[in-house]
Amino acid sequence: MKSAVTLLFILTILNADAQQAVLSSGGNASGSGGSISYSIGQVSYSNSGDNSVNEGVQQPYEFFTVALHESHAAYQIRIFPNPTTHELVIVCDNQRNDLTATIFDAKGTRIENIKLQSSSTRIPVNSWAAATYIITINDSKGTSSSYQLVKN
Repeated sequence: MKSAVTLLFILTILNADAQQAVLSSGGNASGSGGSISYSIGQVSYSNSGDNSVNEGVQQPYEFFTVALHESHAAYQIRIFPNPTTHELVIVCDNQRNDLTATIFDAKGTRIENIKLQSSSTRIPVNSWAAATYIITINDSKGTSSSYQLVKN
C-alpha cells in the first residue's frame, strides 16, 4: 500500500506543469461581486497559425498623463482635442499676455513656439507627423506646465 501511494505521488509530481515565466506583478482582488487572482506578464504564448489571435500575450494599452503644476492651476488651461488630426485648440480662461506654448516631439526637438495672445489659440497640426508631442506652457516668471498630445 505504501509503495502504491509513493508511486502515485511521484507520478503526480512528474506530470505537474508549473509556471515557467517570470511575472512582473500580480495579486488578488476582491469586491462585492467576487474575487479574482491576476498576474501581469507573459505566462504562455500560443499563436493559431496565420490568424492574428495570440493567446496569453499582454496587449498594449496607452496611458496618457497630463501634468499641471499648481502655479498654473489659476490659468485654467485646456488643450483639446486629444488625440487630434487637423487642429489643436489651447484655451486659457484667465488669459495673461505672458504665456507661450512650446511644442516638442518625442526626441525633444522643438517643433513650434507660439505666444498665446488670446483666450483661445488654434494651432494647425496637419503637417505634423503622427506621433506623441509634449506641449509646455510657460509664463514670464519661468513657471511651466507640460501636457502630452497625440497626433493621429
